[in-house]
Amino acid sequence: MKKKIFNIIETLVLIFSCIICTFLLLQKFVLKENGVLGYRTFVIVTSSMKPSLEIGDVILVKKMRANKIKIGDIITYQGMESDFKDKIVTHKVKNIIEEDSKKIFYTKGITNNSVDPAVYEEQIYGKVIYKFKILSFLSKIVRSKFGYVFLILIPLSLIFVKEMINIKKALN
Repeated sequence: MKKKIFNIIETLVLIFSCIICTFLLLQKFVLKENGVLGYRTFVIVTSSMKPSLEIGDVILVKKMRANKIKIGDIITYQGMESDFKDKIVTHKVKNIIEEDSKKIFYTKGITNNSVDPAVYEEQIYGKVIYKFKILSFLSKIVRSKFGYVFLILIPLSLIFVKEMINIKKALN
């Protein structure tokens, strides 16, 4: 009975891991700009949005038209100038103006004192629609040395040992 339960759990973890890896690989290498069906995931790397978003949180961002974004929404965008240049930023929209029939967004991190440089429509990846609680928890654990050992190295070692035992049995 224990062996059956272990096999079921192992299969479910493997399926879940394959789905997550496929999604992430598609997002990273194949569908870079639009993500998978207009959705992309990002990991928060600074504390500028604390307490709403903390370092290690995994968020789901949905690509949407600029006219759907409102003041108070949290958006993810590609920084183009000053300290934000070439960085992916996730901040709250503080103001929106329209210039030459294009929207310009002004965002700010919750803990920041100043407003970010202007954000134009073409810089925006999308609006944050969800924070994955379990993936965020796992992300934070994996980022620690002990978490990496317990969540990555030990399970991989156990799978390796189990496969070696299966190979030995098959050869006998």
